[in-house]
Amino acid sequence: MNSNRGFTLLEVVIAVVILSLSLTVILQVYANYLRDFKTEVEEIEKLQKVKRFLYKIPETGKSIPKVETKTKETKFGIQKEIYLIDGNEILFRYKF
Repeated sequence: MNSNRGFTLLEVVIAVVILSLSLTVILQVYANYLRDFKTEVEEIEKLQKVKRFLYKIPETGKSIPKVETKTKETKFGIQKEIYLIDGNEILFRYKF
């Protein structure tokens, strides 16, 4: 009987190609995550500057007012997310 042991060169090459493609996809997803995270941080900093301007809060002064969220259920299972500052509704959006 002839028993084959080990892998053929073709099997190894295919495994390396699959591994390379997988790592490329994973690294691309990670790079996109980092880019999106940086963009979100920049957006938060911009929003904080706007809040400081609107509420005349000095950079070293009191803290920015806390934004609270409240969710209401509407027709057909659509949720309405409401943003509140000091109990006053300032913005809302629908979540599907």
